[in-house]
Amino acid sequence: MRPTPISPMRGFGSRTMKSLHKLRGSAPSCPGTYRRMPLCIGSSSMSGTALFTWRGPMPNLLGSEFKEVLAECLRPWKLLLLAIGVGLLVAGSFYLNAPDWDVPISFIMAILAYLTAPWSLRVILEHRWRRWPLMMLLTWFTVDGCYWLYWHFKDPAALRLMREANAPASLALYGLCGLVWLYRGTARGLVLEARQGVAEGVARIKRRSGGEQSNGDS
Repeated sequence: MRPTPISPMRGFGSRTMKSLHKLRGSAPSCPGTYRRMPLCIGSSSMSGTALFTWRGPMPNLLGSEFKEVLAECLRPWKLLLLAIGVGLLVAGSFYLNAPDWDVPISFIMAILAYLTAPWSLRVILEHRWRRWPLMMLLTWFTVDGCYWLYWHFKDPAALRLMREANAPASLALYGLCGLVWLYRGTARGLVLEARQGVAEGVARIKRRSGGEQSNGDS
């Protein structure tokens, strides 16, 4: 049943209602980060219980930064490279027969690196200091945390034997994954920007060499 607005209502004293209105008036409003929900304070004649919905700023859990990361993870060319990388890791687990390298950990570490490595590298390059604690936590968990958790339950002996050797190799691969998937855009855009960068570099070298020749002739 549609609730009937009342103020104050039974069960809510004047002090409680004042606190609610004070909270509502003092809460911050940030476009794009908060959404507003309708306020409806009333009672249900069927159940006799109070029904209310707060009209105020609510945190948007799917922020713009998360949406951008998710959109980039769904790029076809990035998913193709992820599939190739996972395939190489799975093949390596059979070929090398290392005690700490199997199919499940290949999928786990590859997918975590795919989701977090580009964002972590961007945080470093853009000097986003407030994101550093989260970046370091995600980097540690992808490089070592998930590895420790998996082998702690599956084979503790392999964990004690190979953990120290795994950390630097995984960290290097994590940084490489960040570089490979750092670009934001389509594969066509990446190719065009790469060609433009190469052309500008060649032209700069030619201008520099031409200037040196003219200075030598003079």
